[in-house]
Amino acid sequence: MNTLSAYFEKNSDEMQMFINTEVTHLIIEEGHVVGVEAVYNGETIEVMAELGVVIAIGGLGANVEMRDEYNKSWPTLTDLGATNQTGETGDGIILAKDVDASLIGIEDIQLLPMGDPETGCFLGNIEQGVQNRIFVNMEGNRLVDEGARRDVMTKGLMDQTDSLMWTIIDKNSCPTGGVKNNFNESIDQLVEEGRAFKAETL
Repeated sequence: MNTLSAYFEKNSDEMQMFINTEVTHLIIEEGHVVGVEAVYNGETIEVMAELGVVIAIGGLGANVEMRDEYNKSWPTLTDLGATNQTGETGDGIILAKDVDASLIGIEDIQLLPMGDPETGCFLGNIEQGVQNRIFVNMEGNRLVDEGARRDVMTKGLMDQTDSLMWTIIDKNSCPTGGVKNNFNESIDQLVEEGRAFKAETL
């Protein structure tokens, strides 16, 4: 966003930005998308394109119905949280589908084995890199190569009791409780909140 904002500021005499604007339809003329219809400040507007329209407004990770509709790779996605922000509801995909666009690869939904069991988000993750962690299941057994592809790790997790696992790191990764994860949360904070647990011995 910083790069996009800087580019816009540099070229603002040639560009116009609409924020808080809902695109409702793609405008078709002679079989081509030539613009968009949108709602801006409560009014319907049309924005026409000279060279073409690019849809770049995210995926469908936060739309459970669409996840279930297109899922071909996973047993079920209905009850899973999403690491995506809440606006990833597939609006652009719906716009494209309405004009018979080809939805290539839409069934290839990526899952990660990491995430808060309650929310699905990455917050609370104690790891800092794949090289210094192990995954163990509820029985205490290592369940998968932690350096494998994301789909391999996730399928390994789904085969476990309640599809839950523990991520274990040691003092080499976190020599002090002040060490922070990638979301600026310290290990001490995670332990205090009950999202991580500390033991003096293996």
